[in-house]
Amino acid sequence: MNSLVRIVKREKAESSQCSHPEFLKKTAPTEREIASTIKSWITDWDQRRRMTERTNWDMLTKFAQ
Repeated sequence: MNSLVRIVKREKAESSQCSHPEFLKKTAPTEREIASTIKSWITDWDQRRRMTERTNWDMLTKFAQ
């Protein structure tokens, strides 16, 4: 089976034309950094949820007396 798909790769010279060294130093975050950030978001969310539940429970017990 012959396919008529042709793959054309771009040259790397396009990225070297950028004259901003700051741009070249910036890199995308690694998977480890992304996972760490998401875990911290989840931890913060759990803490806020627990605090809210605790506050609500305290209010319920206060008014039940």
